[in-house]
Amino acid sequence: MLNHRSAGQVGLLALVDATAPDAEQILADHLKHIGYGIGVEHGALTRHMGDLPALPQFAAPRRLPWLQAVRLLGTTNSVLNDPTLRAEYKSSFMRAAFPDSHLDALYKHLTRDDIDNPDISVQLTSYGGRINAVDPAATAAPHRDAAFKMLWQVFWNDPADDDRYIPWARDCYREVYADTGGVPVPNEVTDGCYVNYPDIDLGDPRFNTSSTPWHTLYYEDNYPRLQRVKAKWDPRNVFRHSQSVQPPAA
Repeated sequence: MLNHRSAGQVGLLALVDATAPDAEQILADHLKHIGYGIGVEHGALTRHMGDLPALPQFAAPRRLPWLQAVRLLGTTNSVLNDPTLRAEYKSSFMRAAFPDSHLDALYKHLTRDDIDNPDISVQLTSYGGRINAVDPAATAAPHRDAAFKMLWQVFWNDPADDDRYIPWARDCYREVYADTGGVPVPNEVTDGCYVNYPDIDLGDPRFNTSSTPWHTLYYEDNYPRLQRVKAKWDPRNVFRHSQSVQPPAA
């Protein structure tokens, strides 16, 4: 059981073993004494304090698995390391400047007034230099002439908001790449996707209406070689998920 409170200029974190007898009462008694003698009521921790970021989502006690609780307390980066957050990611590699259609779609969705989440962003990471000096066939990662990588990311806490934020990412991404089937197919402007931001929509014909499969977006011409490695080391396909390398067809 995990609870965060603040009292004036005092930041307090209370952690109680939820399996202990009367755990909730123990926590309630503890919170009752916050501010004793200084006349300050406890409330949500709404700003950065000490080693803790703002944690208003824990104003009320929450039950968490032990590992989630200790991970949450072990960082000051509440976005990247909060294990209770939900998230949606999408990616692309860009070879050239944004066409006007890309810019129009990005501006439209980044300025929507129906979305007010501060943890929505489209991040650009520069490529080039030694990254692009490697032969595309030398490793599993073929994107060796990209100018930059793009990351769509959005984070939220409440499962009830899934239907707000997942569609935001999908709609923005699909409209940016509307001219190429909703995904950044390898061409003179775009060059596929980054496998470390897994996106099952790439394999869904509702969202990828191009003729380019998900594995080409990730691996391009290197996928058959990865399939041969798969056949050698995992011929029964024991280790698999929705976007794992598939064994070659018999």
